[in-house]
Amino acid sequence: MNKSLMVLFILISTLLCIGSTKAQDSIEVLLDSDASYVHWKGTKMRGMGKHEGEVKIKSGFIQLIEGDFYNGEVTIDMTSINVTDMPDHEVIPRTRLNNHLKSEDFFAVKDYPEAKFKVSKILKRARDRIIVEGELTIRDVTDKIRVPLKLVRSSSEIKAITTTFKFDRFNWNVGYTGSWLERTLVDKEVELRIFLSIRE
Repeated sequence: MNKSLMVLFILISTLLCIGSTKAQDSIEVLLDSDASYVHWKGTKMRGMGKHEGEVKIKSGFIQLIEGDFYNGEVTIDMTSINVTDMPDHEVIPRTRLNNHLKSEDFFAVKDYPEAKFKVSKILKRARDRIIVEGELTIRDVTDKIRVPLKLVRSSSEIKAITTTFKFDRFNWNVGYTGSWLERTLVDKEVELRIFLSIRE
């Protein structure tokens, strides 16, 4: 290879590397914690009864590459967990259930005030519907879980992310002790419906 061709080859390779680096640059966008929420639903006796409520998002972010979602992390304030399907005038039973959820019997929020979900990798992408694998941390346990995400866009920009999925609370030490009746009266799967708003 003569010198001219070698110089040209090096120049083209350098430009390609620079272009590739720029294409892979990511930006981090914060979540609007006030506009985001987690809605939970727990059932009992195989769905014959239920309770629903909400938990507040404490903080979070997503990473974008060329406008597409590639990573993210959410921190949930477990001390804010509360029941929403009991009338306000039922103060005593409502307070008892809220305290029960916050106690060692379930989420032990005094010792574990936060829960986290961190995306590990994208398993499948089809337009604005994505399946990710991530690490969910509740109480003293971190375990992998697959979660479907839907990207909500406006003028091609991601404005929000929604998802609905269930997790087996026994895998995260939530109410896994006690008698057989105590452990099975409340169904082991908890449904989460999450709305994540992107900060403007």
